[in-house]
Amino acid sequence: MIPATYQSVEGYQCLDDLFDPEINRKALQNALQQATKDNVEGPGRDVVQSAQPFGKMLLETLREIAGFCGQHDLHLICDEIFAMSVYDNPEVPDAVPFTSVLALNLDDNINPQKVHVAYGMGKDFCAAGFRLGVLHSRNEGLITAVSTISVLGWVPYIVQDIWANMLTDDGFRVDFMSKNRKLLTEHSAILTAFLQEHEIPYYSKVNAGVFAWVNLQRYLYDKSEVSATDLFRSNDKFYRDREMTLWNRLLASGVGLGLGSWYSAEEPGWFRVSFAVEKEALRIGLERLIKTLREVKAEGWK
Repeated sequence: MIPATYQSVEGYQCLDDLFDPEINRKALQNALQQATKDNVEGPGRDVVQSAQPFGKMLLETLREIAGFCGQHDLHLICDEIFAMSVYDNPEVPDAVPFTSVLALNLDDNINPQKVHVAYGMGKDFCAAGFRLGVLHSRNEGLITAVSTISVLGWVPYIVQDIWANMLTDDGFRVDFMSKNRKLLTEHSAILTAFLQEHEIPYYSKVNAGVFAWVNLQRYLYDKSEVSATDLFRSNDKFYRDREMTLWNRLLASGVGLGLGSWYSAEEPGWFRVSFAVEKEALRIGLERLIKTLREVKAEGWK
């Protein structure tokens, strides 16, 4: 897999640009050019763009990515596992409703045989234990290959029946999604209020998913170091190590966050904070988080 990076793209300034069609085209083009330069060729080559940590996607951006894939004979694989895990965010009054790539007419952008969608019930149905996933594709060769492999890990029929009953029970499904949206809205508000109270930066323009993308960069450098951004870019490994140290410190204090590097964050210091837990657990976790961050800040980096 070849990651498409953004910070070196001309015109890129902030996280909002990750959803800009032109910025995406440039990032993908740069990645493909680098792959060609490195002699990475063949049907197994994938250029990867992921906005997964943010919980936001714009249809025009998706069309641009599809067009790029079609132009360069690449496959487009869309992960829609958070499709219905949406909530109300006052900072996104003009939120775009979820629309599956399967509902878009992309025939002028890309060969339909090269559009594939992955889904699962772990997120939207709050049932990670079922480990049940879906691949939708019109590519018969791909479906045959995947079906052959999946025989070795066949989903039990009782699990298939449970999910089939959930999907066909319109009353249950609508009620469940409505309750889920309400809870996500409430818990997201609890987390963002906490972050605002303690002046911890985070990406606010989202309305989907079960987490927030939080910036803890100021806890990676000493008070004597003035600007974090320039230092990170000039000494990435040094601060990646500090990021891991901070993550381990938080974990030892009973706080489990998602490390930014796990989600291809280009700058160290970004973490994914989940709010999809019981309110009491969320409250305790946030108390532990701020207590540990205060200790780290007071001690400084020696």
